Amino acid sequence: MSGFNERGDLISHLGMPRKADAEMKHAAVSGELSPDFMQAINRLRAAAEATGARVVLTWPGVAASVYPAEKADMLHQALKAEGIEVIGDPVACSVPDSLTFDTPYHLSAEGRRLRTDRLINDLRAAGVECDEP
Repeated sequence: MSGFNERGDLISHLGMPRKADAEMKHAAVSGELSPDFMQAINRLRAAAEATGARVVLTWPGVAASVYPAEKADMLHQALKAEGIEVIGDPVACSVPDSLTFDTPYHLSAEGRRLRTDRLINDLRAAGVECDEP
């Protein structure tokens, strides 16, 4: 067993207890958009627009204790200035630390469910049609 399901989701940790020594460290967030990101997102937008698709970005589901809330507004403003549509509230996308497994980015089954439910609500609020998972 590889630990991944047919969609490529890591599932081997689901149902396991949270690691007591989980490290709640995160990558530094500058609040600025890198040129590499802008180049990649602009290629994505051009390809999507050529097919009539719409690109929307959302915030990652991470542990609340490490969420860089002070940088989120800076990032949101920078994305808006570039004409990039962002849905959802960055702080609302975070989850309690107790809903992570071993890192701030590795959500437990309950954390995944909570983040998925919030994402579906955000997509619907933005007018994006989506089916239940």
